[in-house]
Amino acid sequence: MNAEEALKEAMSAQVADVQATPALGGAVRRRHRGRILRFRTAGAALVMVAIAGAVPAYLAVTSGSDPTAAPATREAAATVRSGIAVPDVVGMDAKAARRTLEAAGLVSQYKMGPRSDTTPANIVVSQDPAAGAEAEPGTEVAITLPAARPEREPQEAINQELPPDLGDLGEEGGHRFAGVDFVYLPEGLKWTHWFVRNTFGKTSDSTMWNDSGKNTDAYGIQVIVYSGDAVDKISERMTGYGKQGAEPIDIRGKEAYLVSVGEAVGELANDENTPPGEGSTRTLIWVVNPDLAIELMMSPDYAKRIDGDAELKKVAEALRPAE
Repeated sequence: MNAEEALKEAMSAQVADVQATPALGGAVRRRHRGRILRFRTAGAALVMVAIAGAVPAYLAVTSGSDPTAAPATREAAATVRSGIAVPDVVGMDAKAARRTLEAAGLVSQYKMGPRSDTTPANIVVSQDPAAGAEAEPGTEVAITLPAARPEREPQEAINQELPPDLGDLGEEGGHRFAGVDFVYLPEGLKWTHWFVRNTFGKTSDSTMWNDSGKNTDAYGIQVIVYSGDAVDKISERMTGYGKQGAEPIDIRGKEAYLVSVGEAVGELANDENTPPGEGSTRTLIWVVNPDLAIELMMSPDYAKRIDGDAELKKVAEALRPAE
């Protein structure tokens, strides 16, 4: 007896048990209708259980289909996602983090955070979007670095000298950095002997000044000089500030934005992206020419001691591209 015949016999047996004989009168049928219906339902359920148990074996024997086809069908029906899982770069140095993100098809955008007494200045302390988040190819990942290295590091490791192509920011050498002459700086600020290249995106250079001249202390003013392709990114960010409601100002005939920024790159400061108890960073940003853009940032603590906005404007109005 094959599987099909076994199914037919099981169904016939169940139906025979629940059918009423023709000799039963209408009164008997009415009296016992509830009991008979309940019995039929139970019998039908048993038949369905028997069928359900037998169908897979029956199909495997009679259909002739490839039993491996079902997983393939399920796989084809699955949703295909094009997003990228953001790598975890917290704890990496800035260069390794940038390489990791670029290898994943993402763009790194670095930001200077508060000074840390435990983490070196070139080590990533946070990222946005977070590790594991799904992002589209080309998405910018904001990377935060401490403002300065801890004091326990050797002095020779933090007193960097500028290479000739970046200029000379020494006490006797003037204030030329990355092709820009900083003609004016607030009184008392000294260069910290700290700089980074290509940390805030490709073709970018950054340095900072503070009261002590030590990069183990918090920065007063930081500058990022963008050139080449990075200038287009700055233009896009400025457009974003305008869409968020920022009003442009004029710097030597060029449109600029003087704004308070939050933790995420390109976002104006608000209650959601500014850590409690920490002031937002005043930032002045503008495109000087098609191959040069400038971003000036003032630390919240330093801004409290001076007229921050006025001083940022003075620095911007006085600087000149080096001849």
